[in-house]
Amino acid sequence: MSKKTANRIRRIYGVALSLALIVTGILLMISCVNIYKSGPRPFTPESISAAFSKIAVFVWVTCGALAVGIILALVCPAEQGKPRVIKHKKITLTRLQSRLDTRLCDADRLALIRKEEKLRIFLRIVATLSCVAVAAPAVVYALNFDHFSLDYDASVIAACLWLIPATLICMGICLALVYLEEASLDRQIGHVKSALAEVGASTPHDEPAKPSRSKLIWGIRVAVAVVAVAFVVLGVRNGGMADVLSKAINICTECIGLG
Repeated sequence: MSKKTANRIRRIYGVALSLALIVTGILLMISCVNIYKSGPRPFTPESISAAFSKIAVFVWVTCGALAVGIILALVCPAEQGKPRVIKHKKITLTRLQSRLDTRLCDADRLALIRKEEKLRIFLRIVATLSCVAVAAPAVVYALNFDHFSLDYDASVIAACLWLIPATLICMGICLALVYLEEASLDRQIGHVKSALAEVGASTPHDEPAKPSRSKLIWGIRVAVAVVAVAFVVLGVRNGGMADVLSKAINICTECIGLG
């Protein structure tokens, strides 16, 4: 089989598996919602079994697709390329700066290098203060128990309207901070390399990443999978699965309050 054909097969399989997982996940969520709305104590072995039987075909097809993926990995294994060079910018910057004699460096170039360091400190302070300013009202709301009444649905929806936007905004601030810090590191590395070139020092080459111990990792994964399957089978045979299901139902319908 040619490399082009194998890549096409893997691509088609990846798309098909993704669609199967998405459809199965949506059906599982719809089934859970339908069970939840079926009565005062909805989550029973009978109701779960009846709901699962309606989507069993999709679940087993998805499981079969996962099994096909294992076979496909054996029949059409992905080619192992050269080890990718992993560049840690902070480590690279530290190594470059250790070779730079600031006494011989141009004053303007040195000022640009220090400017980037101060910029990153400033960005971290601004990001921290912004996250605190955004998260503080949501935390205060969540800690005020007067906002949580016996109407659980309304209380949860109101809390989500405070907590979810605050979480998303804080995540956006953190992502922006990471992006701006990466850009600052790139600029500073460029300034340091230019300074090294000006003083006539050589720049060290990036060290290639060490090849991973793939065989050892796969051995550990297989061993953990075998132990997990063995314990699952043992739990099913000694009745442990029924006990776990009963406890899960009681937790969901009594302790947490889904019922």
